[in-house]
Amino acid sequence: MADNKKTELPQKMTIKQFIKWRKDMELTQAAAAKMLGFKHRSSICHIEKGIKNITAQLSMLCRVFEERRKAE
Repeated sequence: MADNKKTELPQKMTIKQFIKWRKDMELTQAAAAKMLGFKHRSSICHIEKGIKNITAQLSMLCRVFEERRKAE
């Protein structure tokens, strides 16, 4: 029998939330890019300017790093 439960996807971050996350984590754009798996700082700059989208996966990754930091 099929399970009718909907899988709840993580809420995507807004640009303001992303910038706040980066600053709260005390990361430069270059450090955030490296942590999140981007090759260049410009990717973070584009996210913060709204040129590049914040995906659900990126939001989730940010939250994972945030939770790890809180656990330390």
